[in-house]
Amino acid sequence: MVSSKVGDNPNSHRKPATTPEGIQNRLIALAHDEAERQILAGTASSQIITQLLKMGTAREELEIQKLKQETALAAAKVVAMESAARAEELFEKAMDAFKGYQPSMDDDIE
Repeated sequence: MVSSKVGDNPNSHRKPATTPEGIQNRLIALAHDEAERQILAGTASSQIITQLLKMGTAREELEIQKLKQETALAAAKVVAMESAARAEELFEKAMDAFKGYQPSMDDDIE
């Protein structure tokens, strides 16, 4: 049988997480450890078993891959919009510079 003492937990010896992502990852790891403990002890609920089985399916992997691709696409769109804004800014500066080269009425050659 698995011991549930705090001192036996390998995660209790780790340095506390300092970022939100680190905290989330640590809590997920702890939840997985607890689910494993419950399964080994024969006390896991059907929801825990179903969730763990679902996580191992090809559909879950495809959904994760889709989310990663959507995130990459969104990041690419942000980069493209920033690039377009920068190009527009450079175009406006160039047009302002060209305005300085236009002859004025006083510069007419007689």
